[in-house]
This record gives sequence, structure tokens and C-alpha cells, in this order.
Amino acid sequence: MKRGSGLDIFYSHWRAINIAQDLMLGERKFTTLVQQFSKANELLNEPWMEACVLLDFDQKRLTFWETEVLFETSIREEYLNQLKSIWTGWTIKFAYNEMFDIENELSIQYTAKQKIDLEYGSLEKLSDFSNDEDYFSCLIIIKESGKHSVKYVNGGHEEEIALIGELVIDKLKLMENRKLKREGNDDFFGLLIIDIDKKNLWVNTSINGLKHQLRFLWKNWNINTGNFGYIKLLREIGIDTMELELSPENVKKSITKIANGNDNFNPNDLAEKLIGKMGENIQFNEHFFENVNPKKLFKKE
Repeated sequence: MKRGSGLDIFYSHWRAINIAQDLMLGERKFTTLVQQFSKANELLNEPWMEACVLLDFDQKRLTFWETEVLFETSIREEYLNQLKSIWTGWTIKFAYNEMFDIENELSIQYTAKQKIDLEYGSLEKLSDFSNDEDYFSCLIIIKESGKHSVKYVNGGHEEEIALIGELVIDKLKLMENRKLKREGNDDFFGLLIIDIDKKNLWVNTSINGLKHQLRFLWKNWNINTGNFGYIKLLREIGIDTMELELSPENVKKSITKIANGNDNFNPNDLAEKLIGKMGENIQFNEHFFENVNPKKLFKKE
């Protein structure tokens, strides 16, 4: 929470999975909820941070990211529209580049202090998807001469394949051409777009150090990294997404599910299960038993 030159940092051990739901409480209730969390002296280090919300009260600006429920473009766009009507007078921004965007908003150095831990793929591990397999690790789109080809690839997520470098293109071109998937399809995990025409590389993830390293491996290319979303990236390379997007009915159901999400988690129940499995000597994080619940907090309202 930013007011003037002051910055108050609050930490929640469990609310990352519910942060999209919590933001729908609106300014007053969300602020009250956050103030029940533990005060912190500094931002949590990666990779332990799973969501972040920045409230700039002077600018009336809400910037946030999360990775639990807003990964589909259609759901995210509708959610942001609804959030704007709930947070009247506020500017709402989804931070596609996670802590890179947050540190820019705050004019601080955060990512430079974090450990870089990148996974590199290899040409030898890459394989074309087989119909005998249940899923594939990355959907890759290559655009060249105004046309696009789609590849279903196993052997690495988007960042690992991108970190092979520009030479990966020739192997990908040899793989079978496929059809684009509909939004919401869960049989692939990663997304990589290689626009040869415009020398644009789009990697649908935000990982510390990734963009810097890719600049060495894709020389003279424009490198774009971030949690953009499938449909948003298809639009970036000029693909008509109308028939691929989630239906308005499914989007509405998803937003309702976010707003009314299950919020019955009890850390004490989890602790009992862990003790039963690992024994009495197990040690818990000091914040493990935090159980701030908005339904209980605002029960009388």
C-alpha cells in the first residue's frame, strides 16, 4: 500500500490462490482484509511470491498479478472490466510482467536482486506430439511470409524451448502442422510465438533473467516475455480469434466461480494431515497457521 513516500507491505501465506476473489470485495473491504495480514519489512523473494497487489492511494492506481485463475484472455478481460466497476475511480492494471511491472511502478530495484534459475532445453529433447500422448508441453506458432503454422511440441516449456536459441526454428519447421486449439483447452501448458516476418519472439511467461538471456540467443529479434495469455498473443500476430475464444456463457460462469470461490481452507486441517504423514517433528513456517478469511471478517455485513 503506497501513500505519499510511504510504503506499507503486508504478507499473506495463503491468499494468493484467492487474490482475484478478494479484489472483488472493492476498495474498503479489500483494504480492511489486507490490514489483517502480517506486516513485512521487505518484499518476499522469488520464487515464493505467487501474487502481488500494489495499491497507490495517491494515484488511485491498482496494479496486480496472479497466476491461479486469470490465465485465459477472455476471462481476464471480463474480470478487469468488472473490477473497474467495483473500484470506482481507480485505474486497474494487470501486470503481465509481474514483479518487473511492480518495481517500475514503485521505482525500486527488486528483480536485479533475485536469483536467476533458468532451465535450458535442447534440440535432442524436442519431439513432435504423438496422438498416443494425453498432452503436450508447448504450443508453438511460427509466422512466416504472412502465414502461420502450428506445432504441438514435447520436451520443454516455452522458456526452455526459447532458450535453445534461433536454431530451434529449423527443427520446428520439420514437425507436423496442426490446428489452433480453442481457448480453455488444458492439454498443453506453454505458448511460444515466433514471428519470422517481424523478428518478434513472444514467450508467454515472466521469469527473472529470461528476457536478458534471450537477447543473446535471438540477436536482432524483439523479445517479448510476460503472462499475456493465449488469445491476446494470437491477436498480436493478426490471427482472427473469434471462433477460438471462450463463449460469453463460459466466461460468465468462470467469473461467478471466482467471485464465489471456495474459501473454506483451514491450515489446522492441513497441519494434522502433514503431522500424520511426516510425524510430530515437522516444523511449520511461522505464517503457516494464518487463517484470515473475508467471509468471517465481514460476516455481519
